[in-house]
Amino acid sequence: MPKIHVSRSVDIDAAASKIHPLLNDFNAWQKWSPWLLADPEAQVDVAPDGKSYRWEGPITGSGEMQILSESPDEIHYNLLFLKPFKSKAKTHFKIESTKNGTRLTWVMDSSLPFFMFWMKRSMEVYIGMDYDRGLLMIKDLAEKGEVGFNLEFLGIQSFEKTAFISKTKTCPIDELPQHMSKDYEQLLTYVYGNEEVKENGAPFAQYHKWDPLKGVVHYTACVPVESFPSDLPESFETGHLPDLQVYGVRHKGSYKHLGNSWAAVMMHERGKKFKSHKKFSGMEVYRNSPQNTPENELVSEILIPVRN
Repeated sequence: MPKIHVSRSVDIDAAASKIHPLLNDFNAWQKWSPWLLADPEAQVDVAPDGKSYRWEGPITGSGEMQILSESPDEIHYNLLFLKPFKSKAKTHFKIESTKNGTRLTWVMDSSLPFFMFWMKRSMEVYIGMDYDRGLLMIKDLAEKGEVGFNLEFLGIQSFEKTAFISKTKTCPIDELPQHMSKDYEQLLTYVYGNEEVKENGAPFAQYHKWDPLKGVVHYTACVPVESFPSDLPESFETGHLPDLQVYGVRHKGSYKHLGNSWAAVMMHERGKKFKSHKKFSGMEVYRNSPQNTPENELVSEILIPVRN
């Protein structure tokens, strides 16, 4: 059977003694699990000693996990998925003291049925993304005592038709924050400096393609306007979106955790909470500005157009 190996690491500005309790007690996992955060209705049953737990939920399915062995440097687990399909894996954390704190590494070894060999690469990439999200939350908990965001599931909502000016770009995923920041700086500078243009709503981005296998993203940065000006800079575009029904998740907190909101809404789609409308791209709406808003007060919404 095709073997899967995933390994992700993060450097944490905290002693190993602060990190270990977040990993060897499943009561603590509910604070940072990259999967449970998407399923607030899940029932989680933790053993009295905190060394094993079972879960069952409409989004995460069901399964169980237990600690096999632990030491100050490593913790090993056995993971069994029961629904939506049966599978098992061995995972472990490696905890290494460094000059500035601790390097935490999360590792998984598993396998796929032979007929699913073609999914090996994508499974490793997507599980790795989940691990990266979880490690960032552990880092926040160890360094700050809390995870730097929270989610609110909005369900089906209306999105009113809008006209917008925009910039469309394809860039490496790891360079997205820099490109996006520059695009909005140019768009908003133009809007605020042009008497012919009036902003008409919160800026938003449309994500047309997100390809973690190739490491690239294709997006459009948009600023809603009441009407289009008579002329635009050469690199700008105009566009419209019609009245839409959307499935929403509100994210409050640091942009670095926005991946959790996207992962949650995608899990809800797989859990048949809604059916996405393939004609329209998913959107990320910015309800306030990082220029004058504390990081923990930033509000963003992930909106996925749905079919009626």
